[in-house]
This record gives sequence, structure tokens and C-alpha cells, in this order.
Amino acid sequence: MIRSFLLIAILLATIPAHAVEFSWQQNGNRASLAEYRGQPLILHFWASWCPPCRQELPQIDRWKRAHPKVHLVAISLDDSTMDARQFLHQHHLSLPAWIADPRQATRLGIRALPTTILIDANGDIQQRIVGARDWDDKAFSDQLLAWIRNHQPKPTVATQYPARKWL
Repeated sequence: MIRSFLLIAILLATIPAHAVEFSWQQNGNRASLAEYRGQPLILHFWASWCPPCRQELPQIDRWKRAHPKVHLVAISLDDSTMDARQFLHQHHLSLPAWIADPRQATRLGIRALPTTILIDANGDIQQRIVGARDWDDKAFSDQLLAWIRNHQPKPTVATQYPARKWL
């Protein structure tokens, strides 16, 4: 009985969870996970009142500017957009002040801040990184970029074998 339970727990732990519908907003503009379907996405959750977040966010801003083609969305769980915007402005960060409801974020498994979630092109959560990381570290950056390369959408038959012109 215990062996069966452990086997089931191990199998379930290796199955990626499908990301629930989730949205965030800024100045009345709303965005959602659905808009990124078909592309790997990095979601980073932070708050201006969180000391590790305050330390990490300037590094994320630099990383995002160094990799503009990567879909990375930093989402504040502050009580107001003004708190997030003020922090970003004071630290001269170029990230947009996206904000989300913390209760909704718990549906994605957010239990602590900062947390980074890696979502593949199919909308499956592949990894949760809980706690601050050194985004300036080349090894960490290389791991993220490798993950993105490995989770690009697979080419379809039509793109692998383009139509031939018949004479």
C-alpha cells in the first residue's frame, strides 16, 4: 500500500502541471497566459515590500534588456499598481508595472516571493524557482536560455516540408 502510494506520488511529481488561466493588468490593460500560448514564457512574481525581490529585480531588468526576444513578464503582487510603479521608477527599471491579484497567483502555486515560473509552449508549468536567484550569473542565464531553446514550439509537417511547386 505504501509502495503504491509512493509510486503514484513519484509519477505525479514528474508530470508537468498545466497552467491555469491567469491574467495580470496595468493601467486598465489586461494580459493573460493565453496570449503566450505557443511560446515559452517566464513569469516572475515579486512585490515592492519583499527584500529579496527588491534586490533581484534590477538584475531581472538587466537580463530582460540583454535578451529582448525572451518572453519574460514580471508581475507584482503589491496591493496597488502605484506601489509597483513607484519602486520601478525609483530604481530606474524599464520593466512595466504589471500587477495581479495574489489570490489568483496562488492558483499557479505561488506560495512565496520571489517566485519564477517556466511555462512551455503548450502552457505546461515546467519549473517553479522559489527564492531569489543571481540573474547576472552566466551559468543561471545559460540555463534559462537553454530551457527556452528546448521548449520552443515543434515545427509542424507543413513547416518541415514546404509545399513544392509543380511544373
